[in-house]
Amino acid sequence: MADFLFTDGEEITLADPVVTPVTTQLYGETIHGRKKAILIPQGCAAGLSLVFYDSNDNPVELDSAEISLAVKFREALKQTRPVSGDSDAIEITDGANGAFTIPVPTTIADKAGIYTVEYGILDATNRLLQVDNCYLFINNSAWGSTTTLGPPTKDEIRMSMRDSDPVENELLGNLDFDLAEHCLACVQAVQFWNEQPPVLYYHIYDTRSFPFKGIWLLGIQSYLYRYAEEHYRRNQLPYSAGGTGVDDKNKLQQYLQAAERRYSEFVQAVVRQKVRLNLEGGSASLLSGYPR
Repeated sequence: MADFLFTDGEEITLADPVVTPVTTQLYGETIHGRKKAILIPQGCAAGLSLVFYDSNDNPVELDSAEISLAVKFREALKQTRPVSGDSDAIEITDGANGAFTIPVPTTIADKAGIYTVEYGILDATNRLLQVDNCYLFINNSAWGSTTTLGPPTKDEIRMSMRDSDPVENELLGNLDFDLAEHCLACVQAVQFWNEQPPVLYYHIYDTRSFPFKGIWLLGIQSYLYRYAEEHYRRNQLPYSAGGTGVDDKNKLQQYLQAAERRYSEFVQAVVRQKVRLNLEGGSASLLSGYPR
């Protein structure tokens, strides 16, 4: 959102192939409650540097010999079984402050998509005690086995929103949307397709397989504008000082109109594509396409 400070994670280097999420800030304050997100290129053998937080956003101590750490990776729409991380490869880097690293499994890094990384603390009997999570955005590249599927890339999303660099946002002096918002918008756009009637049994997708990039980008844009709309709806406060009036948050109507326009275009594109597929397939259902 506006006035946020963030990057998409520390750069991957040959000497230290570990990526760290960067927490979003608002007015110089860290938003600890915002879900973290990390981006790595498809096919990159990178590791994730993470911190385990409790429900109050405090780091959890990991030094105790009575607990162990386990990590699972799963596509964010949760239609498939999770992939377990290599427990032997987990390295506690700063146990007092909940910090650890875990390599990304090859089967995950090989396919572009949006994933949820869930890390849990287990007791001596392998009973789950606590869970934390973050997004993992596998950015489409030429280095994976399947290079034509997966979400629009981070750069494609930013360029389509004219949000590639703070210099493009003269009044904000910052990027407008962070990586976690990109991830959520990617997921919600595909979820809308899956749930929008008619549900087509053979066209239920996740973020690794959705094939309609133009429709997907429209959906991502519409959801990002809706997030911005919520921000401006709750944070407008006109004030004056020294005879000068300031109302820099008075942008609700502009973002509302942009959100409605993009959303309408997105819904129409989804309906047209589903009608075409329905005619080609000769059948459709108004019932849920998910197994009972």
